[in-house]
Amino acid sequence: MNRRKTFGLALSGGSLRGAAHIGVLKVLEQEGLRPDCIAGTSAGGVIAGLYASGLTLDMVEYKAKSIRKADYLDVNINPLDMIFSSFCCRNFLKIPSGIIKGNLIEKALEILTNGRGFNNLRLPTAIISVDIKTGEKVVFTSKELIPETKSKDTVYITNRSLAEAMRASISIPGIFVPKKIGNRLLVDGGIKDNVPVEILRRNNVDIVVAVDLKFASQRDEEIDNLIEILIQTTDIMGQEISNLKIELFADMVIDPGIYDVNLTDIHMIPECIKKGAEATQQALPKLKALLLDN
Repeated sequence: MNRRKTFGLALSGGSLRGAAHIGVLKVLEQEGLRPDCIAGTSAGGVIAGLYASGLTLDMVEYKAKSIRKADYLDVNINPLDMIFSSFCCRNFLKIPSGIIKGNLIEKALEILTNGRGFNNLRLPTAIISVDIKTGEKVVFTSKELIPETKSKDTVYITNRSLAEAMRASISIPGIFVPKKIGNRLLVDGGIKDNVPVEILRRNNVDIVVAVDLKFASQRDEEIDNLIEILIQTTDIMGQEISNLKIELFADMVIDPGIYDVNLTDIHMIPECIKKGAEATQQALPKLKALLLDN
């Protein structure tokens, strides 16, 4: 009987489209193909963290499908400050660092993961963020995933909770208030590493599989609000880097092919999960061949 090779799974960012990762993982588990390690950025970091914490995928799916806007939209805008700022330049200092505070979602993630850190998970896990002050990539991870040869401008943090890491990783600049940890001000990891394949390759797994939600081009061409512009900007900035890293470090890519889903389209979550499952089903023959090939 052939030995199954080890494989790492990298889950990309993609806002609510990240629900597709649930479908990906469900199909892999049904086939007995649980990854040996996992890494995620932004929405991919949330799914990776929940999965690694021990939650069943049925529970993750249930929580995703039952989410409401009120669960995460703790708005950080004082209307009076915004009015005053339009009349006096000095009041531009009052403009907030993000539209959404992020406290509600972090609290929910803390509860879901039972406050777990990175060194008591069911598989080695990495979640990616970026320090907006220094430009460094910040990798929250378990100790066994810190590579012997470290990348330049990369910092590894092992002593924080999953919830803090996930909250930092989803902090889309301008939308979420950055997550402050120590002297660091952390934002969405997609700016530098939206498909975190490199850390998996540096840990010598046999096969690296990327789930890339890619740049979400808006087919209806309706980009008419600040939130959509900020999300599109982040995606555009990160995609070229992602393409290069995937070419260098990934053995195969699963592409759910999801478009036209914005941050408030929670009704699209079931469809995103379905698309992730369908794309993984199509990719199974190639993945199995890679994992069993001698």
